[in-house]
Amino acid sequence: MPISEASAARRFAVAAALIAALAAGCATTSAPRDAGRARAVLSERPYLQSPLTGYPLVLAPARQEAVLDAWASLVERLDPEAAGRQAAALVAVTPGLHPAAVVLAQAEVVRGEADAARARLEPILAELPEYDAARLLLARARDLLGEVPEAYREYRALAPRISAARDRAAELETRAVEIVGRRVDDALSRGHVEAGRADLA
Repeated sequence: MPISEASAARRFAVAAALIAALAAGCATTSAPRDAGRARAVLSERPYLQSPLTGYPLVLAPARQEAVLDAWASLVERLDPEAAGRQAAALVAVTPGLHPAAVVLAQAEVVRGEADAARARLEPILAELPEYDAARLLLARARDLLGEVPEAYREYRALAPRISAARDRAAELETRAVEIVGRRVDDALSRGHVEAGRADLA
């Protein structure tokens, strides 16, 4: 039986209404998530330096462009999931591409995975101790994990070059000194002189 124009119009209107309702539902559920991601990125933004900051090696132009695009996904497009996927793909192809690993660690910090970021950054800094972008992020990861004296030492070392490190070191100084003081007292009370000296270093 042929479908009349009026019937077809009604069906189209119903379909359009369903599509609009679905779109509204998706927007309702995704908007808070997107806003949460944006807030997470912005709260960590001072510690998300360009992955090329302090990097002592020279990248091929195509690799550098890809790394910076992944970083832009994080700090400009405020999308840590996309940044993490892009950076992970680069690391999968070139495991020694340190700046891509730093972007991946930055995305991990933003997503609340500071422990994973620390584990990723420590080998990089063992190889490249003057790599400032990685060192600042390691300081932040340790800070978020409650490793106050360790984070403070990293921030203080970076303070002459990076204002975010200088500001955070000033905020942590009193707590760091108190914690180290308690560690030293505890070590000395148990006769562990060398451990006490290590905490003072």
